[in-house]
Amino acid sequence: MTLAIVASFHVVGTLLVFGLLIAPPAAMAPWARRIPVIMLGAALLGSAATFAGLVLSWHLGTAAGATIAAVAVAFFFASALAAAARDRRPAAAPARPAPRTPVPEQEHAFTP
Repeated sequence: MTLAIVASFHVVGTLLVFGLLIAPPAAMAPWARRIPVIMLGAALLGSAATFAGLVLSWHLGTAAGATIAAVAVAFFFASALAAAARDRRPAAAPARPAPRTPVPEQEHAFTP
């Protein structure tokens, strides 16, 4: 992990590295409850942000590092909006229980 951080300083710059370290896990946090799942999802989101950022920077003629970080932050905002919409949605109505059929009275061996 440390080697990846140090190597990425040369590629995208110090502030952008921190954006790439924070945005993907923050984007995954509302969608997972366990740390390993958040880590795996953050790695996938970071990879997708890197690929999409490089493609966008190529076509738009922008700086690659800043575009990658902007895509990662955009993923975070999209995730936050989707999680807010999910949490605002009303809960599904509970299922109605089946009608009860009357049980015929039985005589008990014990009568008070």
